[in-house]
Amino acid sequence: MLSGPLIGGITDYYYGFKVVFLVLVAMSVIVFFYALLRLPETAPSTVEMKPLLPIVKRMITNVRLWRYGVLIGGINGVLFSSRNTLHFQVPRMVF
Repeated sequence: MLSGPLIGGITDYYYGFKVVFLVLVAMSVIVFFYALLRLPETAPSTVEMKPLLPIVKRMITNVRLWRYGVLIGGINGVLFSSRNTLHFQVPRMVF
């Protein structure tokens, strides 16, 4: 069950932390092709395609969507732009 930390720890110990990401990429490619070849399609064979333009127009004119977008963008701006103005210092990671 907990083979991920074990594999990551062994890979990091013997080959370094950068190789862990290569192992993750390799495992992801293997799982992707396994799923592509072995899992059956679950979507219905006939799907009705809706026109995209009315959906985009509705999204652009939706006030609630804009409020949430501005709120999330503002929060991310405050969180990620105030690194130098924080009362505590965040250590820089040098690789």
